[in-house]
Amino acid sequence: MYCRVRAGQGVILVVVLWILVTLTVLVLGLSMGTRRSNTAHQVDADRICARWLARAGIAYAISVLKDDDRSLDGRNDLWYDNPSIFRQAKLSTGTFTVYSESPSFDESLRYGPGDEASRLNLLWATPEQVARLPEMTSPDAQLLLNWLETTPPGNERRMNQLGELSTLRQLGTLANYSAEFLYGEDLNLNGLLDASENDGDQLLPNDDQDGKLDYGLLHWLTIYSYDLEIDGKGKSRLNINEIDYGQLTGELGFLPENAHWIIHHRPFEAITDLISENPTALDAEVISLSENSGTGNLDQEIVIFPPSIEVFRQVADRITVSSESKVYGRININTAPREVLIAALDLDKALVDNLINYREALPLGFSETGEIFDVPGITVPDIKKIIPRVTVRSYVFRIRSYGQARNSHQNHQIETVVDRGRGEEIPKVLYWKETD
Repeated sequence: MYCRVRAGQGVILVVVLWILVTLTVLVLGLSMGTRRSNTAHQVDADRICARWLARAGIAYAISVLKDDDRSLDGRNDLWYDNPSIFRQAKLSTGTFTVYSESPSFDESLRYGPGDEASRLNLLWATPEQVARLPEMTSPDAQLLLNWLETTPPGNERRMNQLGELSTLRQLGTLANYSAEFLYGEDLNLNGLLDASENDGDQLLPNDDQDGKLDYGLLHWLTIYSYDLEIDGKGKSRLNINEIDYGQLTGELGFLPENAHWIIHHRPFEAITDLISENPTALDAEVISLSENSGTGNLDQEIVIFPPSIEVFRQVADRITVSSESKVYGRININTAPREVLIAALDLDKALVDNLINYREALPLGFSETGEIFDVPGITVPDIKKIIPRVTVRSYVFRIRSYGQARNSHQNHQIETVVDRGRGEEIPKVLYWKETD
């Protein structure tokens, strides 16, 4: 049995079928368009979400730095390397990761803010210090060293030119430095060996495809770090070039013979000038008190001598020779990597290894610079080079945060530099850069 369709009815049927097909296509198209629109909206929403996740990482890292005990800063601090709170921290809409590039060639990625005081400050570094950094043999390196020679540390021209930079990423604008010289293989400065950084010359940067990340100059340098002239208790250090006999003996506890020796021999260029080159000799002198600011009987002659090493150790963190509240060029001896210590301190590499091994055996690292005397193999001439160039506290930090949305895995990265040494409740933002 079958159904016969008349001609007129056939035409009507074809038209109806065509209308149904057209409507079906329209409905399907609308549905697909709606899905595409929804997907686009979801991607946009997740992109915004990733941005705020990255900002959450920045805010969290700042809060950790804000609450940190500032009497000393080292590798055992909560902010330094703490994957439990900084690696893929989960929020309802995704995760954030706060990370810092590897501090040295043989260490993995750290999770937490990076310490700018662990780097050599290019505003104040000498050409000799910069020359001791890794990979400083290229023509670009010589060009930079020549420029440093003509602009000594603190020189107005150097300060003006580098001070115009908001980040050392812009260093290439001062001269035609190559990307390889500035970045090495770490083109995005994330401390990770990305695929494009291990593919030979297929994609920038050109690399040796050896499976190991080679750092460039920017890995070791900063323009932000400084040190405050305060001791571990937060009190202003006393300037031994200015304080009187009563402060020397009363507040600092120097013996009268030491106090008179300091007054007689000042001004000093560094606090280590108080230390005798030969600590077994007293270098005794006989002076009249009339030479020492009228203290005591003017007709009395006394024997004076420099402080012992033990006395110096006790006061090293409490004294200064600067009249400024802020000083530059010091590195944090607790956080600086081997390469920076070698460059900044001009020490034998074996002695630098002794210093690193000693600090890592301490529960909290060096609590004050006077503890450097206990490093195996250290000598008084070594101490004279080290102490004026180091600190155990840090004030400026680089925070890198990576936010990733849960649904579409959209991501956003933020890099900022913050300063917590200005006496403000919230650390001040010095630099901010965002990338998708």
